[in-house]
Amino acid sequence: MSQNPQWLALLHINENNISEISDSNFYISKQSNPKIELETLLQEKSCENICKYPARYKFLSDNLDLNISFSHCEDLQTFLKDSRGETASLVFASSFLGSPTSYFGHTFIKINKPKNIYFSQTLSYAAEMPQNVGFTNLLVKGIGGGFTGKYVASPYFKLIEGYNIVEQRTLYEYELDLTKDEIETMLWHSYEMLNTNIPYKFFTENCAYEIFWLLDVARPHGHLREKLKAYVIPYETIETVKKENMVKNFTIREPLIEKLYTIYNSLNSEEKEFFTTWKESETKEKDLNNTQFSQQSKNKLSELINGHYDILFKKFRTSKADFYDVKKIPFQRTIIDKNDDFEPKKSHKLSFGTIKKDNENGQILNFRPVLFDRFEERDNKLSEATLEFLNIGATKFDNNTKLENFDIVKMESLNKRFDFYTPTSWRFYAGANRSFETDNLEAVLEFGMGLTKGNEFISMYGMGQVAFYPFITSANFQALGGVSFWLDKLHLNFDYKETFKDGMKPKDEQKLSLFYPINKSFSLKLSNELKQKEQLISLEYRF
Repeated sequence: MSQNPQWLALLHINENNISEISDSNFYISKQSNPKIELETLLQEKSCENICKYPARYKFLSDNLDLNISFSHCEDLQTFLKDSRGETASLVFASSFLGSPTSYFGHTFIKINKPKNIYFSQTLSYAAEMPQNVGFTNLLVKGIGGGFTGKYVASPYFKLIEGYNIVEQRTLYEYELDLTKDEIETMLWHSYEMLNTNIPYKFFTENCAYEIFWLLDVARPHGHLREKLKAYVIPYETIETVKKENMVKNFTIREPLIEKLYTIYNSLNSEEKEFFTTWKESETKEKDLNNTQFSQQSKNKLSELINGHYDILFKKFRTSKADFYDVKKIPFQRTIIDKNDDFEPKKSHKLSFGTIKKDNENGQILNFRPVLFDRFEERDNKLSEATLEFLNIGATKFDNNTKLENFDIVKMESLNKRFDFYTPTSWRFYAGANRSFETDNLEAVLEFGMGLTKGNEFISMYGMGQVAFYPFITSANFQALGGVSFWLDKLHLNFDYKETFKDGMKPKDEQKLSLFYPINKSFSLKLSNELKQKEQLISLEYRF
C-alpha cells in the first residue's frame, strides 16, 4: 500500500521516489519514507493527528475499512463546507508585466459553485516574496528555490478583483472532467497542504507544477505531472489537460478594462462627450435622466461609469465618496460574446532566412526561448507586449560569420489609452547589438517611456528613451515611434527611431516589418531597414 500511486501523490513523492517537500512538519513520522509514514499514521491515530493529516487518514480509512471519524475536526469541516462545489476548473490568468513573478501567467484550480460563482473556492500555489527584493536577487533566488511557496485557498471574487480589475489580466477557465469524489479528495489534500512550506522555483516547481500535484492526488493513475516538461511554463500546462481529454467546457473572463473599452467604442461622439464630463459630476443619476439618450445608451453609460469606479476604487484605492451613488444607478448589462480559446505558443523559437545588406546577400540564424512578442501576438485589444530572455542572432556573409545581437532581456508594454484609462507605455532592454555605423558589437542598456493610442485594429505609440553604453561610458537620447496594424493574424508594423548624439545631431532608423503565422509551429517574417538598406526574409519555427 505504501507504493499506491495516490499515497505517493499525497506525500508528493516523484517518479524518482523522492519527496519534493523538505518541511519536516509535513510528515507525522518526520521522515519522507512512504512506508514509515504509513506505519506511523496507523500507530498514532490521535484526534489531533487525524485533523492535521485528514487526507492521509481518509486514504487509510477508505482502503483498510478503519471507519475513522472526522466529525470532530471543526476547521476541516468549515473548510470543506466553504469549498465544496459541483465541478472543478483549471484557470489560467494571462501574463502581467507589472511583476516578474507574473511574467509567465498563473494557473490555479477553481471549485465551481453554480449558484454563487463569485464565492467559489480557488486553490493555488504562490511564492512569498519580500516587497523590496531587487531584480537580480529575485532572479537568482527564484531560479534556485530561495523563496518559500505555499498553497492558498481564497474565494474567486478576490482573484477577479486582483487579476481581472487591478492587473487587467484575462482569465481562461477550463472545466475539468473530474468526478465529485475526485474533487472531494483534492479538497482534503488541499486542506492538508495549506500550512506547508515548499521551495518555489520559477521554471520548475512553480504554480502550475504544484497545482498538478492536486490533480494527481484526485486522479493518481493519470500521472499528469509526469507529462510536464523539465521546465514548466504555466500557459503550456493547458495543453496537457487538453491532450488528456479532461476539458469539458471552456469560458473566458476578459479584463474589465477591455469590456469597458468595447462599450466605450460603441458610443457615438455625443455620448462619448457626455461621458467625459459626466464622470466628474456630483449629480450623476439626475444628469443621466435629463438626457435624451435611448435606454440602451443609458445602460451603456451606467455600466461604463460603474466599471470606471470599480477600477478607481480597487486599483487606486481612491475615496468611496460617490462610489455608492454610482452603484445606485440602475442598468442592464451589455452582452458581449467572447469565446476565443487561449492558444498557448510553444516556448522556443528558431528562425533562419536570407538577409540582404548593402547589396550583399547572406544568411541569418536566430534562437530565443521566446515568451511573447508584440510583433507576433496580442493578449487583448488594449495592449501589445514583449518579453524575451537570451535572444541570440548571427549572420553569415560569404565566409564571415558574425554575432549580430545577444539580448539578455527585452521587455515592452504598449497599453492603449482612452478617456479614463491612461496607462504609461514603457520598454526596457539589456544586451548587445551590432552598430550600423561602426559594425562593432556594443553593449547597451535602454529604458523608455511614452504613450500609445489606437483602436481594436491599429495602435500608434511614441516614447522617449535613454540608451547607455557601459563599456564606452556613453549615453544618448532617442525618440521612438511606431504604427501597428492587425488584420486577423497578419501583423504589419512600422517603427521609427531618431538618435540624438554628438552634439545632438539626429540620426534616424526606419523599419517596416510583416509577420504572418502559417500554423502553430511555423511563421513567416519579412522586414526592411529602410535607411540601412537591409532586407530580411525568415521562416520561424517554434518548438
